Amino acid sequence: MSSKLKAQPASDLDTDPKILRAACTYLRRRDRLEHPAGSFDKAKRWYPDAKECLDTSCIRSPSRAYPHSYNHACRTIKHCAKLHGVSDRLTEVRREIRRVEAKATLAEIPLAKEINLLLAAA
Repeated sequence: MSSKLKAQPASDLDTDPKILRAACTYLRRRDRLEHPAGSFDKAKRWYPDAKECLDTSCIRSPSRAYPHSYNHACRTIKHCAKLHGVSDRLTEVRREIRRVEAKATLAEIPLAKEINLLLAAA
């Protein structure tokens, strides 16, 4: 009789703090609770600050028709992982995002409160 080992859900203590912070940053930016650092020009196009470290080589430049293209790019999982130095561990960041969302849903508390609690523990 062969049995498959089921992956155990990660506890708060098992998670790398960088991965947790990247996941929480993504969730906060996705839900518009946090915003990337940047500014608007006179034509209302948004540009990121240098601390966002956004690689703009493969992203559409902001225009009057698409003024928020860089802002949108700064809210992706890939960018949030890069900010926290875990860009090579995107799968783990995605897994942590699902875990945080499930925990918030099960506890029936707002996601923002759950993220703040996790960040305080890390």
